[in-house]
Amino acid sequence: MSGLTLFRWFMMCSLWHTGCEIYSDAGNHASMIQGIRNSGAKRFIFRHNDSQHLEELLQRSNPMTPKIVAFETVHSMDGMWSDRGDY
Repeated sequence: MSGLTLFRWFMMCSLWHTGCEIYSDAGNHASMIQGIRNSGAKRFIFRHNDSQHLEELLQRSNPMTPKIVAFETVHSMDGMWSDRGDY
């Protein structure tokens, strides 16, 4: 998915789900980060590939609030694969 596509996707999600929270991997590409920022949604950053840190952040949130977890399956900066089984 291109950066522009992701940017548009995050903008649309924020419009569909007012009050949505976005949980973003600290290692996400700049285009994803910019799309998340521009969405206006409340955002939380978890340590790169750290599903335990993500879980800690999610435990603190209201279970009724819609959420998006944003991460790259193949990290664009170093080619590292995400362990999606933990997410």
